[in-house]
Amino acid sequence: MILCLYFISIRKLPMKIIFNFTVMLLLIGCSTQKKEKAESSPDLFNKGVKINYRVSGNGDTTLLFVHGWCIDQTYWDNQVNYFSNNYKVVTLDLPGHGKSGRERTLWTIENYGSDVSMIMDALDLKNIVLVGHSMGGNIILEAANRNQQKVIGFIGVDNFKDLGAEYSEEQAAEFDGFIKTIRQDYKGTAGGFAEGMLFSETTDKSIKERVINDILNADPEIAVPILESLIKLNVKERGLMQQLPLKVHLINSDVIPTNKAQLEKYCTGSYEIYSIGLTGHYPMIEASDRFNRILEGILHNL
Repeated sequence: MILCLYFISIRKLPMKIIFNFTVMLLLIGCSTQKKEKAESSPDLFNKGVKINYRVSGNGDTTLLFVHGWCIDQTYWDNQVNYFSNNYKVVTLDLPGHGKSGRERTLWTIENYGSDVSMIMDALDLKNIVLVGHSMGGNIILEAANRNQQKVIGFIGVDNFKDLGAEYSEEQAAEFDGFIKTIRQDYKGTAGGFAEGMLFSETTDKSIKERVINDILNADPEIAVPILESLIKLNVKERGLMQQLPLKVHLINSDVIPTNKAQLEKYCTGSYEIYSIGLTGHYPMIEASDRFNRILEGILHNL
């Protein structure tokens, strides 16, 4: 695999470790610079941190989209435009991303789950379908379990490819080494990783530039702790998935395969994988028309 070979060349780790590390990191998707035309909405705060959000459209069902690592809510613009005619569509910038606040010391998936739950409560959302890209999948997993009476659908985007993976001592040491390296040289390490790992041969140059620019301009004091939180999440991830009463729908790229055995083991409410082909890690912008048709089909059958 070209992406794995690239990563080996810059990290010089054993192939088994590279593959497992690749799968783990592709589950995480920190944009700080995208501009959007947000509708006028009351300011919302969670634990003192302002949450920038947008509400579009109307409908009995709410689609709540949660972005991944180092990006922001504008990555869902194609979906907002497509679905807001028939649904209420809500997007947000997670704290530390986009136009949301940064007044926080603990950058964890649990806190992000709390942010999404606050949005649900503050906007009095009903019949919610959660859609989470990359690390957004873990965030909506937290939020769905906290709000089981409100959530009717769970959709992951290029995530849960090795659900609740168990790490050997050697792998754990490699992860620690990676975190140490990216903390010492954030732009060099994150830039190399993004360039070599997050795209396919079909990914448009402008999309690559957009993603890489967002990652490089993220605040390392936020981006790196989020990675640490994700690496340590594997055991909790299994438990949360077992508690989820909903069917898990995954719209995943084929560049790295999804481990079905892990899904069968931990998805209490069953699962289904919808292949979007050989896109990179951002199918909602790389193949937006195909992505929207797949998502529409899932929504129709909920």
